[in-house]
Amino acid sequence: MACATYSRIKTQSDFSDGSGDGSESDDSSHSGCTIFDSRDGDSRCSNGPGTEKDFFNRLQRLPKSPLCGSWPQEIIGIVYHYHDSRHGQEPVPMGMICGPALRWTFCNIGWQMVYFLGLMPIGSQFLKCTPNGLGRTPAWWSITLMPVVALSLWFEVQAVPFVLVPMLQVNDRFAIKIPGKKVAVRARVWLAVQLWMSFLSISNTANICAFSTRVMAATQCGREAEANGRVAMGRIWNEVINQSFFLSHFDSVSLQWIGFGFWLLSFSPFVFTLLWSWPVPNSQSVTYDVVVDGNPKGPIQYRTMTGAKVNHGMALSFLSEACGMASVLNCVSLEYAQKKFKMQLASSDPDWVVKCLEHAKGQCVRSVVRTFFGGTLKNALQLNLQITVYACLRASQVIMQEPEGLMPEMLYSIVLGIFSVLLILQDTWATCRFAHGAPDDIKVALASLNKQKRKVASKKAADIQGHTSKLFCLKVWLVFLTVFCCCLFLYAIAKLSMSFVCESAIWNVSGCVDVERIALSTMHPSVLP
Repeated sequence: MACATYSRIKTQSDFSDGSGDGSESDDSSHSGCTIFDSRDGDSRCSNGPGTEKDFFNRLQRLPKSPLCGSWPQEIIGIVYHYHDSRHGQEPVPMGMICGPALRWTFCNIGWQMVYFLGLMPIGSQFLKCTPNGLGRTPAWWSITLMPVVALSLWFEVQAVPFVLVPMLQVNDRFAIKIPGKKVAVRARVWLAVQLWMSFLSISNTANICAFSTRVMAATQCGREAEANGRVAMGRIWNEVINQSFFLSHFDSVSLQWIGFGFWLLSFSPFVFTLLWSWPVPNSQSVTYDVVVDGNPKGPIQYRTMTGAKVNHGMALSFLSEACGMASVLNCVSLEYAQKKFKMQLASSDPDWVVKCLEHAKGQCVRSVVRTFFGGTLKNALQLNLQITVYACLRASQVIMQEPEGLMPEMLYSIVLGIFSVLLILQDTWATCRFAHGAPDDIKVALASLNKQKRKVASKKAADIQGHTSKLFCLKVWLVFLTVFCCCLFLYAIAKLSMSFVCESAIWNVSGCVDVERIALSTMHPSVLP
């Protein structure tokens, strides 16, 4: 990858070389300005917010390593093109620059799918049975995850430079979320936090695979447990299902097959986002290069395998979410869309209303997919299964009159799942608020226009009405899926809390599960009427 330095960029103020504090980016009125030595020898100074002045000042403070090393030549090229052709008054469009980031993301998601799909059939050959009738992963299981994490983070670091430019121009800072607010931080701190979040996301997927592999060994390990006079996990599970308010009609489904089904569901974000982002074979040639001259060689929007029409920016947000590339996702996330929405409100573009609605729609689509596939299918359902199995393990200790242990490995997996669901629900709530307020913000902006501009906007009335109706439908779906995911999450939390209250450690909606009935059914099933 070609690299370049900033020999053509001079500043009238003194900036540090990468150890500077990114929190300075909260103040967009830096002293001095950046001088652009243009190709014809002319020098310009751009001072407006969100322009190249802001970007280059930050760019000089970014660490050369490990953030992204030297910056690729094509990034410099497109920034100069937009400064020269737009007089530095517009940020670089995400879709024009993020093509290479999308290539790295495809590599990352493919690499993770190969590993996690192969982990179960290979790892299951080396499982050992625990006394309570579940499988136990070998010691080397966690070691194999390290190269996966390392390569995934390397893919992410390669992709980040191609999304930082528009993010810095629009968002105006490096920031991390803490409860109640966002805090501007140094570039290295921002990257470290994002890579840590990526590590947690990959670890969550790995824990789901490990847990499902252990559960799928329940039948074989259950026989060994019963042969040794122990309580088989499968028998406890069957009795819990029999006493369940919701699942009593599924008592014939074994724990092994439920674990296998939930393992398949955990891959739904990978599969769907790949189909959503992969262009159809007979479509126009889609390129993944930086559009340096502003004239893309392929279509800006294209049809994908699901029939959806997407651009590179939307595809990148879907794929980076699925494979846990937190730094890339942070650059194309809700905050970026909100700032772009506000910029469109203040623009003179005749299509500004439609573009504003498209920003809101795009975030709703992203959040719908994230809530359903990532929040519900991958995490919330899996969290309920993990907590139920955890409660069953504690119930077996009660039945065998053994000292109750907390099983930290299981609790770690549960806590990671809770954290993942909370992140998704927090993002979904913010998206709901944005989508709900967007039409009102547009109405206020329309009311402030003069007569001539309102007349221009009225010519787009049909398009505006169509986009507004689609936005409303997406909001309804988003609210429904959020409530559903939230109910599953709260049910899981209730089961976890009651596992420390109920004598049997197992709780259903109908109340605590009868520990004596479990003991009779597991140890002497013929005693039951």
